[in-house]
Amino acid sequence: MPSKDLEHIITILTREILKKRLAIFIGAGCSVAVGLPSWKQLLENLVAKYCIQTKEDNLLKLASRIERSIGRSNLVDEISDTCRASQKRGSSTHELLTELDVNLYITTNYDHLLEEAFRKKGIEPHVVHNDSDLAVLNPTAKTIVKLHGDIDSPSSLVCTERDYRQYKTKHRGFNDWLKAKNTELTILFLGTSFDDPRLLEADDHVIEFFGENKRNHVIVLRKPERVNGQGIDHFQAELEDFEDRCHSFESERGFLVLVIQQCYHRFNSPPLSPILGAPL
Repeated sequence: MPSKDLEHIITILTREILKKRLAIFIGAGCSVAVGLPSWKQLLENLVAKYCIQTKEDNLLKLASRIERSIGRSNLVDEISDTCRASQKRGSSTHELLTELDVNLYITTNYDHLLEEAFRKKGIEPHVVHNDSDLAVLNPTAKTIVKLHGDIDSPSSLVCTERDYRQYKTKHRGFNDWLKAKNTELTILFLGTSFDDPRLLEADDHVIEFFGENKRNHVIVLRKPERVNGQGIDHFQAELEDFEDRCHSFESERGFLVLVIQQCYHRFNSPPLSPILGAPL
């Protein structure tokens, strides 16, 4: 992306910070960068550990298959234990996020990396992982809303196909709250993907009711890199798909897309650091 586009996005984000209208949405990519397994890796490890015979490649269906094989309790305990064992330290991304003059952080992650980054700074954030707690949110306090649950509350985890299917009814509070925030605030999406259901469903709601007059959210996406052994034709197709999806986000959903080529654990460089230099 040309530097002028980066400057334009930084200007917008800085303006929204000054007006107290910026929220941060943190996806799994920020946790993977510091050693937590990806969702695919975690499930594949469980398949191997429990000797489950399957060729299922849909990850939500695979999580459901594992749940049926080992039981719900064992599944959520395995997820929680994996997150605790792997989160040895936060990343410069998490630490950098705590420097922003932003009070609302929204995440689909189960881990405590962001909370620990705040605690290192002497700040105890308000963590919400139950819909009922949304009514007592303090807009002036550092708040982390965990849409898919927290490892300290295994029963709150959203992880299987059934959990996603029932989300709108079992977590109607979160669902409606996120749609409202998607309308009220500008959201900077980090470490998330094109396929995040919470991102797309909430944005669909805003498009339906507000058309082109909705806010221009910002999403940071990492450009695909060719891996060892990957054929040039396969990589070129992957790259073209990525570029087409970026165009779709921009032209059909009104997102500002910031494409980077470095991993999130190297975010002590742009695009976030210029925001910290703004007069907050």
